[in-house]
Amino acid sequence: MVDLFLVPLQTTIIRIIAIMKNTLYLFLLSLSLSAFAAPVRIFDFSTGETAVNESLPPAKRGVETGSVVDGIDGLPLKFHAYTTGNAQWPYLSTKPGMLGISDWRKYRILRCGVRNTGSVACNLKITVRDTGNKYAVTTFPLKAGFSGNCEIQTASLAKQLDLAKIRSVDFALSKPEKPVNLLLTTLELDNMGKTEKRADGKRILGRVFDLRKASIQTTGKGELKRLEDGSLVFRSPRYRKGDRGCHLIFSATSPDISVMTHISYEVELLSPYGNYFGLSIADANGKSMWQGIGTPGKNFPIRGSQQLYNSGLALDQMKSVTLLENSPSANDQASRIRKLQFEFRPEVIREQTQSRLDILKRQSLNTAERKHAEALQKQLDNAYAPVRGDTFRYNDAARFLADARNIRQEALAQLREYNRRAALAATGLGYGVGTADSMTSVFLTGPGSELNFGKAKLEMASNEYESFQTVIIAGKKPLKNIKVEIGPFSTIDGKAPQAECAVVGHSKTQPMLYPREHTGFYPEFILEKQKTADAAPGESVPFWVRIHTPKGTPPGHYTAQATVSGDGISPFRFPVEIEVFNFTLPDGAVLPTSFSFDIKTMTNFYGLAKDHEASDALIKQMVDLAAKYKITYDQMYWWGLPGMKRDNFFHHLKRLDDAGILKSFALTYLNQPGKNYSSDRWLIDPADPEVDRVIDYNLKFLALHVPKLKELGILDKAYIYGFDEGTPNAVTEKICGAIKKAYPEIPIMTTMRYGDPSLPAAKAVDIWVPIAPRFAARPDLTGAFRKSGRKVWWYLCDFPRPPEPTFMLEVPAAVPRLFMGMMTEKYRPNGFLYWAATYWRNNKVPIGKGPYTNWNPTTCAQADTSEGNLFAPGENRIILPSIRVENYRDGVEDHWYYTLLSRAVAAGKGSPEARSTAREALKIPESVIRSTADYSIDPRLIRAERLKAARALEALKQ
Repeated sequence: MVDLFLVPLQTTIIRIIAIMKNTLYLFLLSLSLSAFAAPVRIFDFSTGETAVNESLPPAKRGVETGSVVDGIDGLPLKFHAYTTGNAQWPYLSTKPGMLGISDWRKYRILRCGVRNTGSVACNLKITVRDTGNKYAVTTFPLKAGFSGNCEIQTASLAKQLDLAKIRSVDFALSKPEKPVNLLLTTLELDNMGKTEKRADGKRILGRVFDLRKASIQTTGKGELKRLEDGSLVFRSPRYRKGDRGCHLIFSATSPDISVMTHISYEVELLSPYGNYFGLSIADANGKSMWQGIGTPGKNFPIRGSQQLYNSGLALDQMKSVTLLENSPSANDQASRIRKLQFEFRPEVIREQTQSRLDILKRQSLNTAERKHAEALQKQLDNAYAPVRGDTFRYNDAARFLADARNIRQEALAQLREYNRRAALAATGLGYGVGTADSMTSVFLTGPGSELNFGKAKLEMASNEYESFQTVIIAGKKPLKNIKVEIGPFSTIDGKAPQAECAVVGHSKTQPMLYPREHTGFYPEFILEKQKTADAAPGESVPFWVRIHTPKGTPPGHYTAQATVSGDGISPFRFPVEIEVFNFTLPDGAVLPTSFSFDIKTMTNFYGLAKDHEASDALIKQMVDLAAKYKITYDQMYWWGLPGMKRDNFFHHLKRLDDAGILKSFALTYLNQPGKNYSSDRWLIDPADPEVDRVIDYNLKFLALHVPKLKELGILDKAYIYGFDEGTPNAVTEKICGAIKKAYPEIPIMTTMRYGDPSLPAAKAVDIWVPIAPRFAARPDLTGAFRKSGRKVWWYLCDFPRPPEPTFMLEVPAAVPRLFMGMMTEKYRPNGFLYWAATYWRNNKVPIGKGPYTNWNPTTCAQADTSEGNLFAPGENRIILPSIRVENYRDGVEDHWYYTLLSRAVAAGKGSPEARSTAREALKIPESVIRSTADYSIDPRLIRAERLKAARALEALKQ
């Protein structure tokens, strides 16, 4: 009989609240803020619904849409050359009802942002239609390379249709002689034309827009005082029943903000107790980015910044920034806001753009491609030159940001075209084949990815996993049942690496409010049982090739042959070479970890709630699969269990311990009674009988199970988890204190938001887990905790938003590996926590056939993508690993390289010269990681540093 564990509902609620809390309240407040006179966007091309001529089959419509590249607002359109039988007037239309405004009478201008990204001039016809089927057509000649606005005077439209009842807008060509590629970027209404000045574009700006000088509103009983040094003191009283939340709302309507790229902050605590602060950044279109920024402590201020460029917010239509308390306060509080400002950081944007352009430039381009790449480089250099100083002209900044977006997109589009040409040339078979690093996202369509042509080569230790991708690119004809097979490797002493191949499954993402690589179908899962796939003309289909060197694999070089085949095509073969180092990686991970597996959701997903035997088999599969990925199966959230059964859970932990890989597990969960972020029950009195009930329940539970754990020999791996992302107060102090007094040998671990290790509520805590960016940014605070004898882990979730590290789907594929490997080595946490690994709640059926899958990746109130999902449900109850968990494991293995090297140096192994070289190899250079938000995602650099550590370790073993 399997013990069906309850769903961690509370952590789900916490995730959703962290994003949505106060949204309605802030929206209502925002109505009182006046936005500056700005264009009004009436349609979002990256998210809005569009239509084509549905009366014709797709091949005859003459137009098709692409997917958004790199999170840039805009919709690519590809018009086909007209042939007899095709649509004579191929068009794309906004669907009726999708325009944000249907009454245009008070506006003077309709403006459409458009780019002609191809090499063919065209005449774009923009048709405006009303609900009475009247319409007006305006034609715009667009030269090749055109990038700008098409403006229509609404007065001219009023002569032909009813401006009060606008239904849709069409974009069409008439019998195009050649293929035409356009990008539709904006559709807006305005009261100013392009010849009218909204503001002086030549005005001089600085790099900082100080929000402390803006108009500020306070809510609730909060009080604000401006000091002579420009800082703000914000005081909020202890919450009383019926009080409104205490927030600060900063007006952010200046047009200067439109060229700012980041927001930064610094808040210090003036009172004994602090509260957890969040920032809500809202534009005039109703979009709002929320993220927690931390809890200030006495002598421990919070500092940080967040990139807003390419986040999905309309920076040219900003409305407000709200500094809010995340939960009702149990104490009077006072904080000083030393910094809250928008910042222009062109060097960051330039580097991000340059990294994409560099990928293109290092390819074997032909003359025309090289000329295009050099032109993009010159454009970037010219745009950056006038904005690199402390002051700059507004127009120069706006031009630089627009050019950076365009250059990045152009480089990735050109890279895709280069890959197609080079891959087809490499095979000469009408289809192309290349390989990609496991730290590279390969998209079916859209932006290009860096590919290699020829031999695939990997270096690895014994008892390690490594991967690469084989990418098959269809030419002019579709491909059917294509597959990749790896022949047997050569052997040394009868042993050899092992290989597996499977199709990469893609899930369809939606635009989110954070920087992202791509929007559309995104590579996500390894479809372990799917070995073949189809490819439409021009598509790039990746296959995951996983290599494993079992323990005892001798060092040396191993070779095999990869074969690509399919229906009706000649096979293509290329060599695969594996170098195995002369050392072996241990099993498991270096550090203890805590992952929560949502077992009830998993068993319910497959309809196994009453089938205990099948449920147990599913859980065993999950335990063993997680262990293969260096993850220890765990249940962090235990409250509300019927009875006190844990025997099945302990059984699996004992198996892991016997295998030598169990380092930690959560024994029980401490939950504050009445916890509810939206009510004053959060502020329950410590003398409330419910508090004693919680204490009594947990003491009874521990009395029942601690003897069992001692008998199993795993009590030393247990910890007690509690108060997930909560606010420390007198109740948490009382509960933790009572448990610690009764069981001092069992560590208490929490992610509570401490700002000061000397708080009474921190006294009984043994392991504190701040979010990773705060861990790295506040070494004074983490150091103070450690000096008091406590351990400090770190954790990841959906905030702060990228480029800070997360495990969300759209972050660069290298991030999980970099975080678990070199970033962990650089910052040295004592462990790692992740709130969920199997959050399967937005889907009802298993993942089907790929590469285009049926999986919906949105999670956490539809605000994130695959947050909390490292594994997913496949057909026939087969659990599938994600590409992110593949890179997670690679990062853990990278961490072993540094750990083994450090141990060898400490043991005095090797010659003095070899140890000196090893010490240098242990340093993570700034070229790879400068901070948790500033790092390289270039697989070549990451692998070069890993190889340096491997060679140093080999030298110490000689």
